Amino acid sequence: MGAIIRAHAGALAILAVTAAYAWPMQGPNGVQNAHYALVRALASGTTNIDKARFEVGQASTNDISRYHRHIYSNKAPGLAFLCTPLFKVVQAVGGGSDPSRTLWLLGLLGCVAPAVGLVLLVRIAADKVEPGSGVFAAVTLGLGTIVFPFTSVFLSHALSAFLVFGAFVLLWLGPRRVLVTAAAGVAAGYAVTTEYPNAIALGLLGVYVLARTPRLQRAVAFAAGAIVGILPLLAYDWIAFGSPFRLSYTTNELPTPSQFHAPSLHVAAQLVLGFPGLVPLAPIVAAGVAGIVLAWRRRRFRPELAVAAALTVTSVGYNSAFYSPFGGYSPGPRYLITILPFLLFAVGPLVRALPLTSCALALVSVLVMTMIASTHTLAGYDARCLDRLRDGDVTSTAASLAGITGAIAIVPLFLAVTAGLVLGISTLPWLPAIRAQDVAAAGLVTGIWAAAAALAPGSADAAHLANYVPSLVAVAAGIAGTYALQTR
Repeated sequence: MGAIIRAHAGALAILAVTAAYAWPMQGPNGVQNAHYALVRALASGTTNIDKARFEVGQASTNDISRYHRHIYSNKAPGLAFLCTPLFKVVQAVGGGSDPSRTLWLLGLLGCVAPAVGLVLLVRIAADKVEPGSGVFAAVTLGLGTIVFPFTSVFLSHALSAFLVFGAFVLLWLGPRRVLVTAAAGVAAGYAVTTEYPNAIALGLLGVYVLARTPRLQRAVAFAAGAIVGILPLLAYDWIAFGSPFRLSYTTNELPTPSQFHAPSLHVAAQLVLGFPGLVPLAPIVAAGVAGIVLAWRRRRFRPELAVAAALTVTSVGYNSAFYSPFGGYSPGPRYLITILPFLLFAVGPLVRALPLTSCALALVSVLVMTMIASTHTLAGYDARCLDRLRDGDVTSTAASLAGITGAIAIVPLFLAVTAGLVLGISTLPWLPAIRAQDVAAAGLVTGIWAAAAALAPGSADAAHLANYVPSLVAVAAGIAGTYALQTR
């Protein structure tokens, strides 16, 4: 049995990640309901949510736009387009009346499936940069970043990240054929249909296309595919707002000029280093950045690494100019989920150099994300996850379909996460050769992260973050130390 597990550790790790994604059932709230109401509206043959916004549960939604005396969701329609056929099937068999169960079911298609696809793509890309690191990179992205908690929330971020990174991987690793380039264009174009800011990624990928021969053929194919991917958005806008170029946000109750200001270095720093920013929540992101630097020094894959760096910088800059850079009450900067695979696919060089340090950072990242995902994802903005966990205030799960609720129902999530992380780490070929410098670096780096995370400034209640940082570091240090002693 052990030999079978070792032989298939990578596949089993991905299956465990999939189970962890599919288990929580977060339930409806205002931000999810903006997408859900649009699904219901499209299923009934209209683009406005005049009626549908009162059919999504008591929370309804305030994420709306008004145009010609009608109410519309202010979200891009890509997620709703994908999930509307499934909703019609659910309706046809007599379902759709329970918002929590309906959102969970729609989320399996619109959030979980794209997130699993994203994890698989990162595995492929990471193994290209550093053979042997793919499963670890995939699992740490999937369980150790805010990708994890948002797979159980009916929002478009997982789909957005999958489409953008999928287009990138097709252009990079796919056959240099016109049809493959066109398919990448379709994915990148539909990413814009899914989330408007992905126009930035579309432009950067277009530049990447021009950097490789044959330039003209590939550029034409990519542009044609992108147009195909954007056509559903143009059609929706034309039907809803009378023009293919009038977006739902331009008819938002908050005027478009008021939604943006000049990019702010202070806000950008908050998104990355403040609370709840990327690094305080998931230090494995910092490891990914270090991996990019190490990979760049090898003078290989530089065009791909340049795309990753450019998309990261432009996305952080864009969000720093937005009036709500964290996406409202959110456990992290959810608008930056799309850049996370670009930050993690090149983590391999660091993992090879410092495997124990990388595993320690992955461990604390996964612990934080698991606490958020298990205790009502969108409540995680206040960093009281540990308090809720101690009180047994956990999210509902798929076990509720069988009438099983309460704290016991969340245990399978913890088991799936543990299995995924352990299996992912077990695939690393460099662990048996841990050096003393790596052990010291693991302690030093996790200590620095603990201090930085506990003291990270932010508008949320950062003091509560300090409550669980020491315990996380103690757990990570204990496990890392035990492993180091066993492998001496």
